[in-house]
Amino acid sequence: MSVHSRDHSLREERPLRAARFLGFLARVREARAILFLALLFVTFFALAFLIRSPYLQSIDVAITRGIQRPRTATLDTLATVFTYAGSMGTFLPFWMAACGLLLWKKRPWAAALCSAALMGHPLNWWIKSFIERPRPEAGIVEVILPAIGTSFPSGHAMSPVMFYGFLGLIAWVLIPRRKTRLALAGAATLLIFLIGASRIYVGAHWFSDVVAGWTAGLFFLLILAEAYKIVGTNELTPRA
Repeated sequence: MSVHSRDHSLREERPLRAARFLGFLARVREARAILFLALLFVTFFALAFLIRSPYLQSIDVAITRGIQRPRTATLDTLATVFTYAGSMGTFLPFWMAACGLLLWKKRPWAAALCSAALMGHPLNWWIKSFIERPRPEAGIVEVILPAIGTSFPSGHAMSPVMFYGFLGLIAWVLIPRRKTRLALAGAATLLIFLIGASRIYVGAHWFSDVVAGWTAGLFFLLILAEAYKIVGTNELTPRA
């Protein structure tokens, strides 16, 4: 083979090798995502299995009392505000604004999956119907904001992870400016944490309820993210 032919063959092989390497990385990312989903699934069911154990209950009581110990009227008000930030009534204005903006920016798949992210509350009610864990009782901890229904997993933990988490994800993948997407994604993460913590503070949920809600919410959020990666590839904005 001549030198010219060999150089030509090498030039043809390079793109093929690059394509194979990128394909390998894609398979690694896919396997990692599946593994993480499995870990979340196992963690949730482990918590569901352990909620009747005296050891976990004692941990829940100790954490609630510790969070409630510095209680003040100001903290009561803040906790109530963050609790309502995790309700469906608060989600709706954000949902309408986000969907309107996404449709205006010609991101229909992002808008559709943003609507799917509102399914956190009905999914949570369905899961709760199988587990039926009682809520915290006055006398064991302080019940500042009484709530009805069962306790595990926390809907105010699960639903915000799905909804605000998806908004943060959309901000991360669609906004080209790094500082802006970091600020919005960080704000969504902080809000999710504060809503969950508020539910323990007001005595509406145990710590394990909130952790299970975050776990279940993240499980469904990752499914939404994977779905968008498949159907919304042409909507993605190059990052700065």
